[in-house]
Amino acid sequence: MAGEVYALYLVQHAKRHGLGSEMLDHVVSWLRSAGRPSMIIWVLEANHHARRFYEARGGQLGATFQSQVHGFPVLERSYLWARI
Repeated sequence: MAGEVYALYLVQHAKRHGLGSEMLDHVVSWLRSAGRPSMIIWVLEANHHARRFYEARGGQLGATFQSQVHGFPVLERSYLWARI
């Protein structure tokens, strides 16, 4: 069974310092120790910075999901890692 990360965010001034990679590495380590062989992460379709980050880290684009954030319609995209 895949481990799922619904949201992983950094404030703007914390980006580009390796913190996102460090957080993702900790998530992967935790999922592995919990016996999860794969991972899925959800990201807003319009969040191009995060999408490039996940693609650079090996995530494969998956399904699209119509959702709402604070009552506003959004599209969420999944990124999949078959083996972590």
